[in-house]
Amino acid sequence: MNRNAVRAGRGALPRFLERLDRRSSRSSDSSRSGAMGMETRQLPAGFKPLVGTEDTTIDKMGRVLIPKAKRDRLGEDCAITLGTNGCVVILPEWHWIELQKWLYLVPKENAGAEEYKRLVFGEAQDSLRFDAQGRLVIPQRLRELARLKQKVKLVGAFDRVEVWDEDEYRQFLENPDEYGKERRLRLERALRLMQGAPA
Repeated sequence: MNRNAVRAGRGALPRFLERLDRRSSRSSDSSRSGAMGMETRQLPAGFKPLVGTEDTTIDKMGRVLIPKAKRDRLGEDCAITLGTNGCVVILPEWHWIELQKWLYLVPKENAGAEEYKRLVFGEAQDSLRFDAQGRLVIPQRLRELARLKQKVKLVGAFDRVEVWDEDEYRQFLENPDEYGKERRLRLERALRLMQGAPA
């Protein structure tokens, strides 16, 4: 499914996404294939991957301190949602914008796209900023879904930061194929439907 074909079925990007597009379109020459092969996307100019793992804690208000190195690479604004394996993920603004553009271009009649939107956007919050101490609030609903307690790990995962409960992360590493399998299979099914493949 190429970009032009999708545009023909869905129309041009709305103005607010075009404005966001211009903000995120300053890119380097290093490109990669977009999800589902829909398009070739490029990393933003000056992109630096999110790397490293840190141990930290969440306070009673759901605030977690993000190290400065990770904050600098996430940028001023970010989004937060539930990840593929059931952990919390923090996404930089450019990543969130690309996801919106990609999904907007898929015809709304596509059942896979609608399921994907519900799974990802239904638990998300965006336009988030760190407080003066470098903390980010993880909503209670997401903390419950990801089983986050007090001790957590911040895992740099290239274009996002994963927030794992310490015990849950240990279980994931011990059996990654089974951990979070139900949610992962639902997302994979949605992506197959978006590609036009049998569910």
